[in-house]
Amino acid sequence: MRNDVWKPDLVLKNGFKKFEELGGSFYYLYIDYEGSVIWMPFSVFESRCSMNIFNFPFDIQSCDIKFVTWSHFAEQIEITKSSKGINFYEYEENAVWDILDTTSEIKKEGRESEVKFTFKLRRKSQYYVMNIILPVIFLGYLNILVFVIPADAGEKMSFSVTVFLSFAVFLTIISTLLPTSSENIPVLAMYLVIQLVNGVFALVITAFQLRLRHRDDSEEVSGIWVKAIRFQQKLRCKKMNTVIVKPFDSNSNIDDLKSKPKTDENPDLTFGWNHVASTIDFFAFWSFLITNIIITIAMFSVAAS
Repeated sequence: MRNDVWKPDLVLKNGFKKFEELGGSFYYLYIDYEGSVIWMPFSVFESRCSMNIFNFPFDIQSCDIKFVTWSHFAEQIEITKSSKGINFYEYEENAVWDILDTTSEIKKEGRESEVKFTFKLRRKSQYYVMNIILPVIFLGYLNILVFVIPADAGEKMSFSVTVFLSFAVFLTIISTLLPTSSENIPVLAMYLVIQLVNGVFALVITAFQLRLRHRDDSEEVSGIWVKAIRFQQKLRCKKMNTVIVKPFDSNSNIDDLKSKPKTDENPDLTFGWNHVASTIDFFAFWSFLITNIIITIAMFSVAAS
């Protein structure tokens, strides 16, 4: 008899895999003494919805589930609702999403009746913060420490390459955790690219700095570098001392080889290439540090907004 009772042909309009009718022939129907028929179908749905992942992993999404009467017109079936949203009967909390709010709406488009249920979802970000964001931030600041290591230590280039390779390996690991979309790119993905570019710049600057540091001391330091050294020493409130760069001979006085302040009486005294390397470290360290702080604050302020 359950197959002889008419049931509405409700179908999931925005289904993911297949287009099928709600319910089935094995569901019982309850009929009371007044003639009211109670139909409680059960089904597991897979629906699709467009997502804006720009703020990942702090994003809030809105997804719709739409049911329509496929074989009947709106004049033939009247659909009503008894509540504002969705009743969470036997609801189990999800490990990835929190449900902030739900709404329901009945629409009549042309001759078609439609019931739309809307879910407002917020992604749980703790996992991504601990496994992606914090390691990337720490690696980014670790990359800046290459400018703290002295050029004469012989470890600057190896340290910079090691940090860069750590970034590259880490990116291959977390690429599977980031959602893929060509319509919008997550802020976190852009931040990873920026950090990778910073690593490339750090490698280039380090190689250029080591090239200058190991120049022959007999080569004169150009005026641009002298101005940069003096400006760096003023910022550090350091007394401007200079060194002789001309080679020592037996006729030279040992006192002339000592560092002395540059004055009009000592026009032959100038800075050496070790001062140039130190100056590059100073400006590069503070430039990278300030830029990294600004980018980190700006990126994650936008993502969390």
